[in-house]
Amino acid sequence: EFDYARQAIRLGVAEYLLKPVDFNDLQRCIQKIVARRQQKSQPQSSPSLVPEIDPKTVTNRYAAEMLQYIQEHYAERISITDLSQRLNISCTHLNAKFKAEVGYTFHDFLNHYRISRAVELQKQGTLKLYEIAEMVGFSDYKYFNKVYKKYVGYPPNKSLS
Repeated sequence: EFDYARQAIRLGVAEYLLKPVDFNDLQRCIQKIVARRQQKSQPQSSPSLVPEIDPKTVTNRYAAEMLQYIQEHYAERISITDLSQRLNISCTHLNAKFKAEVGYTFHDFLNHYRISRAVELQKQGTLKLYEIAEMVGFSDYKYFNKVYKKYVGYPPNKSLS
């Protein structure tokens, strides 16, 4: 009923799951809620970005090479497929090794890294946001806004006090 849906929205419902519950959907919903709560509990003035990872602390050679490649080529169009061909290993296996070592999937880490660079450039105050987006590897400004807000908690046009 619509009244139930409206009441759920007022109460701050995060997701709507149907019975029988698919446990993958349930796990994804729980992770999303936990991430949202962690993001809300952090102060807005200090964005929650992935810290720099020193590749020397990474023990897996594939993960170390991926980290180095991201740091050197983050402004370019790169994909896990490119790296898997370069390292002669399957995409699935490579992403699993990277996540086991770093704690993030390749794509998630790449976005975090790009957004952390964008925040640094934005703090300098000399570039326009669309220029920053292009410099850190986002050719689509709307997508840059979406990813920025996801990782930082507010859109890039808000001031970084």
